[in-house]
Amino acid sequence: MQETVELREYTNQVKKYGRNCEWKNVLQLIADMHISGMQPNAITYSASISALEKGSQWQVALRVFEEITGNGPRLDVLTFSPGISACQKGSQWQRALQLLANMHHTSLQPDVIVFNVSIVACQNASHWQQALQLLSDMSGYVLQPNDVSYNVSMSACGQMSCWQQALQLMREMQHCCLQPDDITYSTSISACEMASQWKKALQLIAEIRDSRLQHNVISYSAAITACRESSQWQHALELLAEVQRTGLQPNVVTYSAGISACAMGSQWQSALQL
Repeated sequence: MQETVELREYTNQVKKYGRNCEWKNVLQLIADMHISGMQPNAITYSASISALEKGSQWQVALRVFEEITGNGPRLDVLTFSPGISACQKGSQWQRALQLLANMHHTSLQPDVIVFNVSIVACQNASHWQQALQLLSDMSGYVLQPNDVSYNVSMSACGQMSCWQQALQLMREMQHCCLQPDDITYSTSISACEMASQWKKALQLIAEIRDSRLQHNVISYSAAITACRESSQWQHALELLAEVQRTGLQPNVVTYSAGISACAMGSQWQSALQL
């Protein structure tokens, strides 16, 4: 009983250090536990890996994870989750997918958070097809993707100019009774911008206008850039004027896109008025 109480105290201290990003103290606690002959349990290791991951020590976090994989307690979802997150922080997308596969092999049920972190890892590495595969795999675990699942997957598509896939995901999201938010629209419009799909970008801006969603500069900047890439300077100026009417504060990107659009259309007088 005494060991259980002491182990709980160690675990609580690890969590405290983790909240304060004191990762060195976390490692010292784990070392002290080993010296005293006390075996950390899954909860303690999970808290330790999470603390290291949050402290940007992803390599150390993965070493700790590997340590318990070899001779530690039985792993659970709470242990795998920060391990996969550490892979994501370290741009180790293949390793993240391997850990996700290991969960399946050990009969552990991944949750939505684990899948989302794995999708982010793929998105950061510009592997949009793998991100979409993970999104699809969630149904096999009877999991319902949330707005984060879709938004990150759409961003992965947008980065590679796969605007059609991004918009398809947005409609699928709506079909699943998930309400697109401002991030969803910004991501979709950015995907259109990357592919110079100015008409689609304007359609999405119209949807924002018709909805009760809060307007944001990012969406408008992306739409203006899409117009610029297609020499649609009139639409670019109309969007810039709309930004000002809605009370948004145009940023450097917004103005630069508007001026560039005017320059491409040889509309120097309009550019000077911005």
